[in-house]
Amino acid sequence: MSKAITWMPTYIAEKFAETASMDATEYRAFDHIIMSMWQAGGWIADDDHELAGLARVSLAKWRTIKPRLYRRFVMKDGRIAHERTLEELGKALANVEQKRAAGIASAKARNSNGRSTGVEQPLPPRCNGTPTAGQPYAGEGEGCQSQGRLGKGEGYTHTREGLTVIPGGGK
Repeated sequence: MSKAITWMPTYIAEKFAETASMDATEYRAFDHIIMSMWQAGGWIADDDHELAGLARVSLAKWRTIKPRLYRRFVMKDGRIAHERTLEELGKALANVEQKRAAGIASAKARNSNGRSTGVEQPLPPRCNGTPTAGQPYAGEGEGCQSQGRLGKGEGYTHTREGLTVIPGGGK
């Protein structure tokens, strides 16, 4: 998957039903593997060392719990997946793609009717040239070029709330 989807739906009733017979270690291992499948695009390698690591258990413990967990997975070409995770991932990817396409169509529509400017056009300067506590040298940053430089020159100071700010004074 080119971009991981940061959220994953969980259907509590289904999850309880699917994991009711698991002990705490099996449940945690199952949950970690499902999350890893989600981030990997649905399928992960059917490799005991990798799966033990993803499940956060020792290899010996993995080999003990593996038969109970594998009943819930599908296997194909040396990889495993979880059917519900594949189904939900497909829905999520379709949702992301639909919103991406809608955003592109909306931008094209706005651009064609003259109500919107292209992204390529720079924003106008927003700097008023007045120094602030977080911007002692107003006029130097991006967007402030047209205001000129207020100075970092020799002897430049300014006063704010009774305090005199001197360049390099914090060094």
